Amino acid sequence: MSAVLDVDAEDWEMEVLRSDILTVVDFWHERCPWCIQLNPIFEEVADEYKDKAKFVRFNVLKSPRNRDIAIRYGVMG
Repeated sequence: MSAVLDVDAEDWEMEVLRSDILTVVDFWHERCPWCIQLNPIFEEVADEYKDKAKFVRFNVLKSPRNRDIAIRYGVMG
């Protein structure tokens, strides 16, 4: 089982903003070659540090609300 949790706009506040532990977010999209290259590394780090932090993956183009959140945090690419 992956230590990475997939979240979207509906989960964002609960899983990220209101999280009571350190949360590391991977903003990504399936057509982004750099994102695809980073995925296995992110998974590996998440597995190694799952007891110290929460690791979430956020697909920036899954919905207009996801895109708005990505823009709010200055995600470009």
